[in-house]
Amino acid sequence: TYNPAAVAKADLLMLKGDPAAAVIELERFVRAAPSDADGRRRLVQTLVDAGRAPRAIEVVREAISLSPNDAQWRVALGEVEAGRGNLAAAIAAYEEAERLRVDLNIVQRLAELRLRRTPPNWEAVLAGLRARPDLVQGSPFLQSAVGVALHNSGETKGGLESMRSSYQFAKRLVAEGKAPPSSIDGWFQNLRLIYAGPRTADAETFLMEVSGGKPDIHDLRGISELWFAQGTAGADRLIDAATRGLAIDDKKDPVITARLNDMIGTVKYLKGDCKGALAALKNAVDALPNEPAVLNNYAYLCGECADDPKVGLAAAERAVLLSRGKAEYLDTLGYVQARSGDLEKGLATLQQALGKLSNASVHIHLAQVLLDLGRKQEAQSHVTAAGDLNPDPIQMKQIKALIERLR
Repeated sequence: TYNPAAVAKADLLMLKGDPAAAVIELERFVRAAPSDADGRRRLVQTLVDAGRAPRAIEVVREAISLSPNDAQWRVALGEVEAGRGNLAAAIAAYEEAERLRVDLNIVQRLAELRLRRTPPNWEAVLAGLRARPDLVQGSPFLQSAVGVALHNSGETKGGLESMRSSYQFAKRLVAEGKAPPSSIDGWFQNLRLIYAGPRTADAETFLMEVSGGKPDIHDLRGISELWFAQGTAGADRLIDAATRGLAIDDKKDPVITARLNDMIGTVKYLKGDCKGALAALKNAVDALPNEPAVLNNYAYLCGECADDPKVGLAAAERAVLLSRGKAEYLDTLGYVQARSGDLEKGLATLQQALGKLSNASVHIHLAQVLLDLGRKQEAQSHVTAAGDLNPDPIQMKQIKALIERLR
């Protein structure tokens, strides 16, 4: 059986910023008990968290060789591959999992992965769904997947009709207590594939039609997500839909309250409304104080927008703790530590983040801290690295500002 001491020690090592030692601890256990599924799953997750997806795949493949007819390891392989953006390999793994065990979760995830390809192979999507009519009949998500595949294969009328009926089916299951209200979320994922990008207004029109002009809180959250995906172009419509959702929700569902405020805060920040963004993120944290992503976003905005960046330190530290030292959250913690005046501690934390993940954000923050410490040559190397790592428009502005400081 899985030794809880191994995972406890590994967790502690991850929090201390020593992912290599955490992996060694779990590798030792798995070597001693290679058939222990729980231990091997935890090793795979720790490897992924440590940024070592190739080794995680090796560990999963070892499990497949030990238990070739156990679908769970094909699923695990699919998830690791999907996590690193290798959708073709993820789909192949899930196809093998479906061959070994046909169940709703596997079929739904396989359909979702097929729909995420760019562009999707609509023929493969439809063939896979038509092979499982019994599962499609009982799943609003799979019915909406049929709808989007039909629509994008040229059967527009039939596709939209499937979307209408799958929406009504999902709402009926919720009303009968047979599905959670969040089960409509998958329908919105598929709606986006019909009304992509600039057609989000058409998606909202379609929602108003199928909801009889009375979208509920989950509908408003769903359409808010579609507007959110448009960035600043959809900011005003997002804020409108999310604000209507918050009025309906009235803090009844902390997850929805947090998510709607998180989206409002993010787009307000992108629009330059720093104080409005900070207020919205504070509402998100109040609603969901133990959600690492929300804590991290709030902490980062404290570093960017608060009169005293120190107010974000506790949130940043808690995000790192709850996420077992996730690199992106270490980046935020280091940034906030530096903005709060503790440059050396901020530098150490940012170097820890860089050991797990090399992206434009970490390099920019390292350059800022090193410049503040007077270490100009080292800062220059990080500015160069940031520019080579596909910075977004906001990061490009930060890089230009750093270049000015380096002159």
